[in-house]
Amino acid sequence: MNSSEEYIVTKFKGDKLELEKVSSLSLFLYPKLLVIQALDDENRVLGINLYTYQTETELEGIVQSDEFIQSQNTLGRLYVHQERFCLVPTALFDPTQKNTYLKFSQNLDVASCEVFYQGVHQNSIQVLGSAPKDVLGFLDNSIPELEVQHGAAMHLDFLMDQAEGGTQQDLYASIIPDNVYFGAFRSGGLELFNLFRVGNEKEFLKYALATIQQLGFNRSSTKLTVLGDLSYIGCSREGLEPYFQEIAVKTPEEKVLYYPGAESFKNTGLLEASWSL
Repeated sequence: MNSSEEYIVTKFKGDKLELEKVSSLSLFLYPKLLVIQALDDENRVLGINLYTYQTETELEGIVQSDEFIQSQNTLGRLYVHQERFCLVPTALFDPTQKNTYLKFSQNLDVASCEVFYQGVHQNSIQVLGSAPKDVLGFLDNSIPELEVQHGAAMHLDFLMDQAEGGTQQDLYASIIPDNVYFGAFRSGGLELFNLFRVGNEKEFLKYALATIQQLGFNRSSTKLTVLGDLSYIGCSREGLEPYFQEIAVKTPEEKVLYYPGAESFKNTGLLEASWSL
């Protein structure tokens, strides 16, 4: 790790990184963490920069100095992970009412936030989210052709793919730093999907068991499948095992191709290290 006065960066690079080969970027914005993937024109990962940050000012400094963002590339896709999102069945979705949908489920200041949406799982569900306009503004200055969507879109698409042909009662926990996307399925059909802030096993169990109770699942027959690194939320498999009859830890199918040397990013356990929309 290399440190600076403003932030910490970890770099995962191919053995022969050539910035002129950067064709597009995938950015994953978490609270206090930004992941930047540089892709070539065949969507192979040339390198990844992972930054921790504390303030929006630090985030802007990262955007203005990152070698991938400041390359000649102008194309990018941004996934924003935050609590303000909702799901709407595509059959009922009206794009002109996107602000109304999100306001119905979340506090939203449309003067300072921009709302966006993305269809997942054969476009059967729309995932709506928002991000501060000032953050999107300084990103857009460096990546003019930037597509924005909520990070939940990738996790939901992945979980719905995994749940097809599942058991009668499945609970999935998809881990991101300091948070968990919980997806509950009954015989492969989506019952619940939400994001919860989790920092220890007590908090994990609070949300997991409340979900099971709310949906009328039988805890003794509910299968818990964990995706990602449990240490990101202060948990361990051993600590959770007494509360579930069956726990599976799943590694996503690898859809991401890397240049030699950059594949060590997979050790982070983040979904974007293996999966893409």
